[in-house]
Amino acid sequence: MAFQRNQDGKRDIGEILSSHSDIPHYYGDYVRRFFMVAAVITLLALPFFPGMLPWGGVLGSLVLAASLVLCAGLTSPMRRLVIYFNLALSFFGMLVFEYAAVTMYAGDPLILSVFRQIMAIIFASSLYYSGKSLRGVKALAAGSLI
Repeated sequence: MAFQRNQDGKRDIGEILSSHSDIPHYYGDYVRRFFMVAAVITLLALPFFPGMLPWGGVLGSLVLAASLVLCAGLTSPMRRLVIYFNLALSFFGMLVFEYAAVTMYAGDPLILSVFRQIMAIIFASSLYYSGKSLRGVKALAAGSLI
């Protein structure tokens, strides 16, 4: 897609945001996919392992899945606040699932520990791409296309 240049010779931010695939360092699509995969894993594992989370039980797992789907649906380079939510959700998801994988390993079935470890890896990946997206959107807002 060819972008129009404004008077300063820079690309118009409105056009850039309308086609987020052309935004340098924006990885919201990856984050969205990671969140949807994590939500599906949570919902699929819930009937078999209602104690997947170290606290919160079934309701906590349902709130997590709903939050993941909601943030995935709202993710956009035009919504910087959602990128911050994605970053926070990824950070706490990684901490909670890795904490549960390590501390509850001895008393839980092996498959549950594997699910928790997979979830921690998914959240670590979404944390990485959320951070890169935030950096890219902030740089774009500052006029620097890094």
